[in-house]
Amino acid sequence: MIKMKIISIPVISVLIMLCVFSCARKYENPLDPKSEKYNPNIGKLSISPIEPEMALISAGSFSMGDALDNMSGCTPVHTVNLDAYYINEKEVTFDEYDA
Repeated sequence: MIKMKIISIPVISVLIMLCVFSCARKYENPLDPKSEKYNPNIGKLSISPIEPEMALISAGSFSMGDALDNMSGCTPVHTVNLDAYYINEKEVTFDEYDA
């Protein structure tokens, strides 16, 4: 019985390794130009130009500066006047902006 255990362990190990290596297929990297599965468009997004939805920000003024903490680099409180302007309602990615 002891001889059977000693022989069966290496045999089982070899069988498992053969199964694993024979079943494994070669991985081809589609980003490698030498690969048969090379595709230069993988990882590139196709972004079409978007028609942005813009919101009008009306003209106005607000107070800007530091009145409490005396932080260095902050100017005293002062009034800032802004003209009306438009701003996109949603965030825009670099790719959308460049399209």
